[in-house]
Amino acid sequence: DRIARDLHDGLGQILGYINVSISSLEQRIASGKKVDLIRHLEELKSAAKSAYQEIRQAIFEWKLTELPKAPLPEEIARYVQEFTIRNGIRSEIHLEPLQDFDLPIQAKIQVLKILQEALNNIQKHAQATRVKVQGFALNGTRTLVIEDNGKGFEPEKFLKVCEEPHFGLQTMQERAESIGAQLRLESAPGKGTRVILDLPASLGHPRMR
Repeated sequence: DRIARDLHDGLGQILGYINVSISSLEQRIASGKKVDLIRHLEELKSAAKSAYQEIRQAIFEWKLTELPKAPLPEEIARYVQEFTIRNGIRSEIHLEPLQDFDLPIQAKIQVLKILQEALNNIQKHAQATRVKVQGFALNGTRTLVIEDNGKGFEPEKFLKVCEEPHFGLQTMQERAESIGAQLRLESAPGKGTRVILDLPASLGHPRMR
């Protein structure tokens, strides 16, 4: 279901636009109307580039099916660094409070999927130039925060006018609930967005040294 939704909302819509635009260009050429052909071709080129980026992003996300072998902080840092290389968005990583904490393998996969979804939303929607990923520890609970300096939005107002949550929020919440964690979202127009994942002490275990 997730793959089908991603393809429909991203690649499917872009390819549909390309198909309609090509048909329109063919009709213009056949009728001798060549006005603005260069502009239309540039729009097609841009759409094709977007489709290429969409499929690259999808392939990268689907590759996260192998069992992560490194400790959680190392896996998080690796993914954030790869995100920076692919998208050119600066990143800051501060994970020291998580260094002595690890998760069972299935919980670790869900945390990495939530991180992946949050970063993917930043790349697609936030218009951000910087991402900060931080870990915190308080009273046994470890917290992972993914923050951007993008355009932000009003979560409550936004969700009221939508038939279903956007930005992958519902998917991230379901992943968090499946492992006994809690997901929160903080955002406001012009003030960026913070995705906050609380991992209770009962969920993890100390790292072996």
